[in-house]
Amino acid sequence: MDGSVGSQVIGTLRVDEVVSAVGRDCPVDGGLARSILWRELQDEKPARSVLDAGLVSEFRRGLLDFERPENREDLPSLLRALQEAESAIADVKGEIAARLGDMREAALALRASPHATRQLLAQTSTLEDELGCTREALRDGHLTEQRAKMIVRETACLSHTLRMQADMELCANPANIASLGTKELTARVRHIVIRLDQQAVVNRNRAAAAARHVSLRPLPDGMCRLFATLPMKPGISVLTELTREAERLAGVGEETRGKGELMADLLVERIIGHPNANNTPLHLNIIMSDTALLGAGNEPATILDGNGVGYGVIPAPVARNMIFEGFDEGKAILRKFYANPQGELIATTSKQRFFTGGMADFLYARDQGICRTPYCDAPIRHLDHIQPASQNGPTTLANGQGLCVTCNETKDAKGWISAVVPGPRHTICITTPNQHTFHTTAPPPPR
Repeated sequence: MDGSVGSQVIGTLRVDEVVSAVGRDCPVDGGLARSILWRELQDEKPARSVLDAGLVSEFRRGLLDFERPENREDLPSLLRALQEAESAIADVKGEIAARLGDMREAALALRASPHATRQLLAQTSTLEDELGCTREALRDGHLTEQRAKMIVRETACLSHTLRMQADMELCANPANIASLGTKELTARVRHIVIRLDQQAVVNRNRAAAAARHVSLRPLPDGMCRLFATLPMKPGISVLTELTREAERLAGVGEETRGKGELMADLLVERIIGHPNANNTPLHLNIIMSDTALLGAGNEPATILDGNGVGYGVIPAPVARNMIFEGFDEGKAILRKFYANPQGELIATTSKQRFFTGGMADFLYARDQGICRTPYCDAPIRHLDHIQPASQNGPTTLANGQGLCVTCNETKDAKGWISAVVPGPRHTICITTPNQHTFHTTAPPPPR
């Protein structure tokens, strides 16, 4: 019980819950009678309900069944209340995931990737141990989950003591951040961090430069987005040079490409020496049906790179064009996989200890380059025995699966069981230490 005079909170009883007969500062200076009355009121309060899955499901169903208000004046308040509830739910989710104590099982329950769940657990720990005011602002709806995550990230370079100080300056009074946009809030956090420990920020910038990298994300319509994480100066220099050269070429002679097209083609040309982004040599695996390949069908195709990493689906005409361009250059090879009438890819077995050669190619193709763990979107890095080889698991296609590094390293942890089960396509049943089951089925091959 908090016994300080003038406190806004008395134990778990907030000021607005105290009846007028009980003084605000009771029981510290309210006398024995008021102290006894306050304790009686505490005893009469109903016991707190235990939060369980059924209660949350009932709330969700009730929320969906409520009739929506007709009056437009009520809608802003309703939206704000829903946003505040969403923030509170985000905090509770992290707390429950941390109590579970098993990152992989938490990921399955949240329908999230192991990477995203690991970030959630780290954020929850930081909010609880170092950023108490930020956590309260999140629970009270003054911060969204994304903004709280930003504060965790931007203050990570500070020592424990300075991080708590930054937390107090920023979120002890929610009015300080009430009307700030995300960019404004980010700038304020960075300003506080730099003022508290400028050298820590300098050291973080140096470390960040060592983490520079390039990645790719698939987009609709056979496109992709190439990301380059660079230090500020070279990043600006690259963009400035591409912009300057594209503006110089735009509209010159018979040039019809727009500025954006020119910048993209110039980037490709400067890196690999080809003037057009569509004419670059590349090792791709394109999975498509025979009828789609020959033009009699339009079942979408799936793209994998030379390492078996999946990049999503593309329309059959786009895949045909890519393949025929490869034929024209004498660089296309066809490999046939066969499916049974139920649509499951089938092939022979091997006596090898590892999945290599054609069997490896088959598993990458069957799983389409994506980790088989439910909700994990990471690329396949390991080919794994579902029944471990150490337990006499055979090196067969039925006993093989593609996994990312994290999922392969954790699948054999104590209490976890993976087994192949009958199904229309290759299906694995995963049982967690708490006896929850999840099924993962291989993506359907082209028909």
